[in-house]
Amino acid sequence: MKLIQKLCGFFVKVIIKMPWRFILAIADFFVICFESLRPRNLDLWKIAVRNLFRNKRRTILISISVAGAVIGLTWMSGWMIGMMREMNEMVIKGGLAHVQITDEKYRDDPGLQFCIENPKEIIEKISGIEGIEKISPRISVEGMISSAGSSAGVLLQGINPEIEGKISLVGEAMTEGELSSINDGKYVVLSQSLAEKLNIKIGSKIVIMGSNATGEVEMESVRVSGIFHTGYGEYDQFFVFLSLPTLQNMFGLENAVTSIAISVDEKSNPIAIRDEIRSMLATRHSPLEIVSWIEIAPTMIQMINEMENMMYAFYSIFYIAMAFGLINTMLMAIFERRRELGVLLAIGMTPRRLKTMIMLESAMITAIAAFFGTIFAIAISEIFIPDGMDLAIYADALEVFGISTKIPFVYSWGAVIIPYVSAIIFGMIAGFFPARRAARMNPVESIRAL
Repeated sequence: MKLIQKLCGFFVKVIIKMPWRFILAIADFFVICFESLRPRNLDLWKIAVRNLFRNKRRTILISISVAGAVIGLTWMSGWMIGMMREMNEMVIKGGLAHVQITDEKYRDDPGLQFCIENPKEIIEKISGIEGIEKISPRISVEGMISSAGSSAGVLLQGINPEIEGKISLVGEAMTEGELSSINDGKYVVLSQSLAEKLNIKIGSKIVIMGSNATGEVEMESVRVSGIFHTGYGEYDQFFVFLSLPTLQNMFGLENAVTSIAISVDEKSNPIAIRDEIRSMLATRHSPLEIVSWIEIAPTMIQMINEMENMMYAFYSIFYIAMAFGLINTMLMAIFERRRELGVLLAIGMTPRRLKTMIMLESAMITAIAAFFGTIFAIAISEIFIPDGMDLAIYADALEVFGISTKIPFVYSWGAVIIPYVSAIIFGMIAGFFPARRAARMNPVESIRAL
């Protein structure tokens, strides 16, 4: 019982004292960082560099462990950025576009009774906005396609193939025929999965049907002129493309469209473009809804944010593990150099300068190792896997998230700088604790130790 009381008392004292010790340690860390940058301590940089080469085996082993962590994190960071861009592209090119203009009631009740009657006027008005790359008028109608043996529910898309091919997935995914073939009249382009389901091929005759503005069913006989395959399940399963005039004539819409899709260049902000379009079209009599893809797909933004948080969590786990290994190695190095460090203290080196020297050694090792680790990671991925990792065996799972089976490594400045700077910071933190221990040594006892 007395032992338990003593242990409880000990832990209470530790808990009470810990915050102040922690605060003092943080203050000491930043003071040493500041000291290392002062010109009068330039000699410590020279000593630290020489110390790195005194025990080459130890320096190489530490460098390999740090470089390995940086290589792994750089690859993971580039791969996750590539995955997030794939998801963005899937959402934007999968039908939403960067900015979308519709009738204000269309999103709540997507029927042909809520159309934009004079799209040409709007297109001419907004086409001069800087940052807009392509403007594509569309008609979207929920309908059905039928062959001799089967049928399927689809989303009929009336498009201008010359424009749509440059801003939608279908333009890059044609496996048979050409997207422009729908301009020749009553022709349709559909996915490979739909073609297999309906047992049809190029030249096959099918019937498409959908409801017009009054709710009456309209039917049209068309021929298959093209087949595409994007690898995205929902897109391939539901999207069927016809020319804009074909659907306008079929449903008696004259020049009307259900939406105007706007693609912006990489340097422009879709939100800023949206706001500029809103102010430009504010005087129109017929009310319009102008939204960016971020407003239409908030779930995707949330998913991307969660992936970024997960990436930073991985950073922390990697570097904490690396820091513990580095602390252990630096403690062993200090134990081996007790006599040397004791002599330095005995001849007048202050504890603060000793801590600065040891922290500089740790920071230099991690900085050099992280630099070469970053270069190695980027070079290997660019040379040997330039098209990204092929994850075809996980195709079904990836389709759920709107990700292709080939995810490229994308290296932004953030993907390179964050792992590199983090490695240096954690290296300095890892060197700080052994440095504090070394500075507390008794010089006489350290000289006699060996």
